[in-house]
Amino acid sequence: MRPSLNIDRLVVTLVEDPEARIAALESGAIDLAPATPVPFDRLTYLRDLPNVAFTTDGYQYTNQVVRLEFNLDDPLFRDRRVRQAIAHAIDRRALIDAAWFGYGLPAFGPISPDLKQFCDSRLEAPAFDPAMAERLLDEAGLPRGSDGMRLRLPLDYVPAGDGYRLTADEVAKALAQIGIAATVRAQDFPAYIKRIYTDRDFHFAVGRMNNMFDPSVGVQRVFWSKNIKRGVPFSNGSHYRSALVDGLLEQAAVEPDPAQRRELFARFQKAVVTDLPDVTLLAPQQITIANRRVVVHSLTADGPAANMADVRLRT
Repeated sequence: MRPSLNIDRLVVTLVEDPEARIAALESGAIDLAPATPVPFDRLTYLRDLPNVAFTTDGYQYTNQVVRLEFNLDDPLFRDRRVRQAIAHAIDRRALIDAAWFGYGLPAFGPISPDLKQFCDSRLEAPAFDPAMAERLLDEAGLPRGSDGMRLRLPLDYVPAGDGYRLTADEVAKALAQIGIAATVRAQDFPAYIKRIYTDRDFHFAVGRMNNMFDPSVGVQRVFWSKNIKRGVPFSNGSHYRSALVDGLLEQAAVEPDPAQRRELFARFQKAVVTDLPDVTLLAPQQITIANRRVVVHSLTADGPAANMADVRLRT
């Protein structure tokens, strides 16, 4: 085994341009880059380089999901049939392949499939069924016009990586098939946060939610009606209100028996999938890219976000 050295200095470099990040990883100017730092369509190129290694370890603490969140203050989306129709229009597996290049798992409810001890595998979420989507929109009084469209709406997305932009593009394509013309709207991160959580100037948006290590920490905040807090990022952005869900979340937060907690969260997931304040789409796979000379960098559940105390460099 080759000897290794402790590091005596850590330099954090912010590189805006994705191509510049790729060049720096290829040349060795950057040793460690977390959270899938390059476009998915460039991962194959980097994976083939002899001096570069990939790992998906170190993200067990975040358990992220990508979701389509509805603004329930919008009269259009108060009609559950419209939300159901959109849910039926999206093929999760095709979305993952097109927008995330296969780096993800389908997700059907508010708890990530990566959070295995709490995710209910029995959930029956709206399946991909465009014909059902069409019937629901007809029932909701939204017929196709002379141009074939029923609605024209902007679709926002969180600017947190190319996967979210591509997800919005793929959702827009799927919705066009059922007569909803969704125009993907781009903005920087502060503008997105202000639009969703302060101005409430949106119809629906592709966003993300970190489940964290426990649903009471990472999931409750998004669905609990007592966390509708205008201007507070990553709170209950849909303005979803359910006395049943509130009660289940509050009971689960203090229930000491693990089996009882799992049952409470199972009932919570069923209620959310029935009400559809959002549509959970997938659990993305996050990747850390490292130079092969960097070792022991993702030992814990928080991976590159840890203190780096054990990182070594091969000599």
